[in-house]
Amino acid sequence: MKLLQYRDKQAGARELLEKSRAIAELARQRNALFFVNDRPDVAYLAGAGGVHVGQHDLHCEQVRAVIGSEKFVGVSTHNLEQFAAAASTLIGQGDYALALEIIRPGLLRHPGSINLAGLRRTALHRLMEDYQQTDPFKFLIYAEQAGAEIGPVE
Repeated sequence: MKLLQYRDKQAGARELLEKSRAIAELARQRNALFFVNDRPDVAYLAGAGGVHVGQHDLHCEQVRAVIGSEKFVGVSTHNLEQFAAAASTLIGQGDYALALEIIRPGLLRHPGSINLAGLRRTALHRLMEDYQQTDPFKFLIYAEQAGAEIGPVE
């Protein structure tokens, strides 16, 4: 996946929007995902694929209210607490697979984190619930990761 993030802390809103629109068009032509830094309003107006915000910018839910649910939101994390909060937000939004993907490297870096381990269990169990009736293969993959014992089907 090609990903491009535009960051310009000095540009005014109009200049940022003009440049973002041009970059968004170039990114589309090259099948790249384009993010605008810090400005969900500009990301929305420019047609960007997402926005990246820091800890002191708008909260994820506020960003979603501006750009919609179909666009990506990236959030900076600088410590374990912020990282766990980001994973918890994904779980709260029902994005269990993505939460699981970001928790995995977090647990490698912080193997003793009870919080991350609990979030991992929650994501896995929700995925198992989601796929139990609709996709038995995915169900078995997540059940194996969760260490669940699956009995014979009667």
